[in-house]
Amino acid sequence: MEAVFASIGKTWGRLDFAVHSIAFAPKEDLHGRVTDCTREGFLLAMDISCHSFIRMARLAEPLMKEGGTLFAMSFYGAHRVVEHYNLMGPVKAALEASGRYLASELGAKGIRVHIISPGPLMTRAASGIGHFDELLEDAAARAPVHQRVTIDDVGIATAALAAAGYRASRDNHHYHVIQSLELTIGKESNFIRSFDAFRKKRNVSNYDIGGGISDREVQEMSALAESLRDDVEHWIRTNHAALL
Repeated sequence: MEAVFASIGKTWGRLDFAVHSIAFAPKEDLHGRVTDCTREGFLLAMDISCHSFIRMARLAEPLMKEGGTLFAMSFYGAHRVVEHYNLMGPVKAALEASGRYLASELGAKGIRVHIISPGPLMTRAASGIGHFDELLEDAAARAPVHQRVTIDDVGIATAALAAAGYRASRDNHHYHVIQSLELTIGKESNFIRSFDAFRKKRNVSNYDIGGGISDREVQEMSALAESLRDDVEHWIRTNHAALL
């Protein structure tokens, strides 16, 4: 891992986000009771599935010079007992707790930490969990839409959280989101200029001279907002219909 981050630093000099998506436990320990797991198996599972995320954060920190985002993958079994999840339950609970502490320690540098828990997914790591097919079927049956999320769904959500426009406590974040509309959903430059003009007007009205917006401007702003809503819905239906 050290070599990977050294190469990133040499090639690009900075890093915007990093995703931790690895988990492992010896089969004998994973398929048995937590009560019976070996010390060696427990330590190995913790090292690969949890401590490696802490190592990743430590190596990423100096490269995230302007802030960034760290991600790790978890599961509901970190909070509740899930049949056959066994040893990975305590391990994922440790991963989530580590994420909270990393977020607290790195937040001042603009580095955010997200632990993603999307539900059961058919991955290489998950294939080692006993009766996993039953867990997948049960998750789909319990979900309101009666279907499971996909790896693509997780990727899209993670990418959104990594985007600069979604970062909290940033100056001018409304401005950046509006200016990115041409790149994200293909909005015309004229629309963006009009929308941003109302953003500026809203700031003046809110903070300086209350009552400075006319009824006509309110109607124009509402029409722009409705147009943007319709375009966003159309873009999602066209590109990611499963999200609706």
